[in-house]
Amino acid sequence: MKQIITIFLGVFTILVVSCKNEVQSKADSSAEKKPTELTQINRSKQQVQPLTKAQFSAFFPEYLGSHKRYNVHVSAPEAMATASYGDFKNTFNYSLVDGAKKKAVLKNFETAYHSDLKGPEGTEYIKKERDGFRTIAFLQPNIKRYTIEFIYKSRFRLFLEGSEHPDVLWSYIKKEDLQKLDSY
Repeated sequence: MKQIITIFLGVFTILVVSCKNEVQSKADSSAEKKPTELTQINRSKQQVQPLTKAQFSAFFPEYLGSHKRYNVHVSAPEAMATASYGDFKNTFNYSLVDGAKKKAVLKNFETAYHSDLKGPEGTEYIKKERDGFRTIAFLQPNIKRYTIEFIYKSRFRLFLEGSEHPDVLWSYIKKEDLQKLDSY
């Protein structure tokens, strides 16, 4: 009986020691991988930061057509900004949303673009490609308000809302203004 217990304890000791070595070698190999993975994740987070207040403000042109900008409101926590143009009787709002951290902003546009949008009676949605950009226009002719929106560089969602038809609103969106976003 003593021999059986000795053999059993010997086998048990060997198993425990080999299991400890295996667990320790797995821990060592995962410890080696973690800093590399974390470094890559941190680098990717550092590369795509939402725009700052100054960058948002610098994006908006001084004029939309003949309408002068009179206000820029930046909401940094929401990663969005809106510039107001015109006067209090005839206001145009140009909004920029940075989807760097909130990809849902971009997905919502894509979902809307591919769905059958229906607004209240007297309104209309028009989905159309303009200058290579997929756009969604929302027309409210009864109250003379129109909106056009699109995605730029798979990151930024832009809205322009005013009292002019979406084709005219689109003419206010200038390539040189959009290119300000290229370096971000």
